[in-house]
Parts: sequence; C-alpha cells; structure tokens
Amino acid sequence: MFTEITSPCRRQRFLSRRELCLTEPTTTSMDRTTNKLNFNHIPLLVENLSSKPLDEHIRRLPKVIIIGVKKCGTRALLEYLKLHPLIKAPGPEPHFFDRNYHRGLDWYRSIMPSTKEHEITMEKTPRYFVSPDVPERIYNMSPNTKLVIVVRDPVIRALSDFTQAVSKNEVESNMTFRRRVLRRDGDINIHSSIVQTGIYVRYITNWLEYFGSSNIHIVSGEELVTNPLAVLETVQDFIGVEREIDGNLIYFNKTRGFPCIRILKRKRTSKCFGKTKGRNHVQTDSTTLKRLYDFYSPYNQYLFKVINKTFKWNLIQREK
Repeated sequence: MFTEITSPCRRQRFLSRRELCLTEPTTTSMDRTTNKLNFNHIPLLVENLSSKPLDEHIRRLPKVIIIGVKKCGTRALLEYLKLHPLIKAPGPEPHFFDRNYHRGLDWYRSIMPSTKEHEITMEKTPRYFVSPDVPERIYNMSPNTKLVIVVRDPVIRALSDFTQAVSKNEVESNMTFRRRVLRRDGDINIHSSIVQTGIYVRYITNWLEYFGSSNIHIVSGEELVTNPLAVLETVQDFIGVEREIDGNLIYFNKTRGFPCIRILKRKRTSKCFGKTKGRNHVQTDSTTLKRLYDFYSPYNQYLFKVINKTFKWNLIQREK
C-alpha cells in the first residue's frame, strides 16, 4: 500500500524514481526566458475546485481508464461498458498521458463528457500500457484511478496487430508476418513492437508498482468474446457500480464471430464495431507460431504468478 500523504509536502514511496514533493515555489520554478513562475510541471491532484453543485453536469477527469492492451478487445469492452447508465466516455482515444501531456489537465478535462458527481467518467487509450512514463503521470493525477487491462494470447495478439498494420498500409507490400517477428537466423526479433507488446509482465509490473493490485483489474480478451456478460459483471464490481448492463443488448454474431450490440432505439439494429473486429488474421507457418509460443511461454508463466491468474494461451499451437 502507499504511504500516507503528509504535510508540508506530498510524498510517495517511489522516491528512487523521482521525488514528488511540492513546496513553496522557488527560483527553480521560474521560466528562464520570461522570468515568470511556471507551474506546468506540478501535477494537479484536485479534480475540481469550483463551488458548483455536486448534481450539476460538469466535465470531470476520468475515474477509470482502460490502459490496454492494443488488439486485445479494448474498444469492445468500452462500448459494452457504455451501455451502463452511469458510465460516460469520450469518443476518440485522448492519448493525453502519452502524446498530449504537454497540453495540461485542463485540456484533458475539456475533452471529457459532462457528468454528474455519481456518474463515472472513463476513457481508453491502449498505448498507455506500453508507455514507460504514463503510470507515474496517471498516479500524479490521482493515485485512486482505477485501471482496466485487457490481455489475450500474445501470439494471436501479434497476428491481429500485424493484420491491422497491413490493412492500414503501414508495412511494405512484401512484408510477411514471419519476417516481422523473426530475424534472418530464425530467432525472435525482440526489437519488433509487435513482439514486445505481448510481453505483458514487462509492463504490468511497472503499473503494479504504482497502483497495486487493488486498483488494477485484468480482463481476459478471450472471455470477453465467449462470455462478455460475465466479464462485464466483474468490471462493474471493480468500478464500483451496480450491475445494470442489460444482457439482452449483447448478442453473438455468428457471421462475424464476435459479440455485437443491439440498438433498440433504432428499430433493433445492431452495432458490430466495424469491419476490423472479428476479421480473419493473416496466415503464417506453424514453425513461426511455435517459435513465438516458445518465446512467450516463460514470460506468460511469470505473468500468471504476478497477477495470480492463469490463461490458456497456446490454442493455435495445440490445433496444429
């Protein structure tokens, strides 16, 4: 657990990383070019200092953030959670803590939806998960932020990631999955971001160091597809809201092979997250898949011990 915040300054236990002690402004707080006080480096720990009534709609900083993992089902999870009457989220991914941090918390708050005090503001940006500076930045905003992480078989995740890159023309036309994840000598290309992202434990340990297990909830991407209602119940419990998501609004689309959402207000039409969800992955050879499974296996085992949860992540290998 974290140490108590005491006066005259606020301290956290990670002093070896950076001492976060806010005292009276000194000359070091001066902007050397303008000789004016610069407070941009000081994290804002109080969300709203106004005297507005608690039941008024105002823009608030998020209490819950889906921080990753890319190509594991984060968009689907957010769309399902937005079916809850108390959960509100912005449309696009804010990318505040990784790309827009220089804009400040006022900008971050300004892109959030207006909510009442009892409602939950949430956002999702999967890139947060692999960004080394983001855990500390979110902690500085609020150490009580609840974080949700979606993980899936890292080999399938890599295939999905590469498939998306191909569809967006982000790779050369002659690039294959094998060439992307293996070196010429056949060893794993550990410098490939597609490979690195699947080493989940490498990143989760950093998040746990700041927030602890009580503020982090791990979701199975596979179960999100096969049993979304069960997953949503655990997430609602973690967030601290009543289980109010209507299970009748989520159904499994056999054509897409993916759960979709019924939109009752539009004459029972459905929302299936676009053509990119549930699409077929690029094909590759069994040797490449085996190399990847062998590579990820020790990292997976370490992860299971860290999070005290086990997943069956060798399905493709067992089918070969």
